[in-house]
Amino acid sequence: MIVAYKESMVKKTAAIAKCNEAVKSMNNGAITVELNIENKDEATLLNNLRVNALATEPVIYAINKAGQVTGTFPGETAATQLVLAANKVASSGCGPSGCAPGSSCAPAKK
Repeated sequence: MIVAYKESMVKKTAAIAKCNEAVKSMNNGAITVELNIENKDEATLLNNLRVNALATEPVIYAINKAGQVTGTFPGETAATQLVLAANKVASSGCGPSGCAPGSSCAPAKK
């Protein structure tokens, strides 16, 4: 779990507590990462996550074991919902309409 926050956000502590609760219940080595939106040293990660620099509330990113972001939630989200998202496998985009011809998920031509 990643909690993106600013020091001035009142709900920051509650969001971190929800993530810690979710992580504790997973028993699989998961951790909570605290990501200060105002930390310029984290610009690459903030860009990769598409964190809104103008956010006024903390945002929780659920990330599965494969490193895929499987959900983005407000800070007051229930720990059980965070666990469900973290255990989800994100779609690869290879579905009935999400597969481009010639891609690795497209059936081979005969």
